[in-house]
Amino acid sequence: MPLFQHLSLDTASEFIFGNSMDDLCSPDSHKEFLDAYFYVQRGTAVRLMLSFIDKHVDDALMRREKGDITGAKEQIRLIDKMVKATQDRLTLRFQMRDFFTPAHDDPAIALSNAFFHPCQSPKT
Repeated sequence: MPLFQHLSLDTASEFIFGNSMDDLCSPDSHKEFLDAYFYVQRGTAVRLMLSFIDKHVDDALMRREKGDITGAKEQIRLIDKMVKATQDRLTLRFQMRDFFTPAHDDPAIALSNAFFHPCQSPKT
């Protein structure tokens, strides 16, 4: 995997800037640039994730204001249950983020393993 990352970095920099970063030959030569690039990418990803969560928190708070979180007619939402306990936007934001990660990653990992391992020995 790292070799392909170095190769794609060299290819992309050659195509975009006209000069290869020669990352395959000397991986540490542009470390400062790459560290800054990945730092900015993480910041952008965090902002996108938080704006997505904030929208849902705001929607849930609005439903609570309207008295529309009964759950009788609509689907049951964890966020609506959380809004009954607190209306603090930051608390809700971080709790929803903390719930989403294991709710997303763990089933994906389990399903991947459930399909991967039988394929490794199809006779069993």
